[in-house]
Amino acid sequence: MYYVGIDVTKEKHYVRILGSTNEFAFKPFWIYSGLLGLRELLKRLAELFLDNDDFIIGVESTGAFSGNLYEYITDADY
Repeated sequence: MYYVGIDVTKEKHYVRILGSTNEFAFKPFWIYSGLLGLRELLKRLAELFLDNDDFIIGVESTGAFSGNLYEYITDADY
């Protein structure tokens, strides 16, 4: 099981992925908050989880800034 935590800010979102042992499973990275950044996030998640490992995505709730991210990843069936 992996845990994907997304820290939401106005211009960038910071992504950290922990394994079941609470250690970083992958190097933390950031994406821009616009459409290109959201596409990059889905691309990276698909690359990291090629073997369809179980993972949970947690998104910081920051109103308008997190709303677009949440809608985008749920529309992509995450």
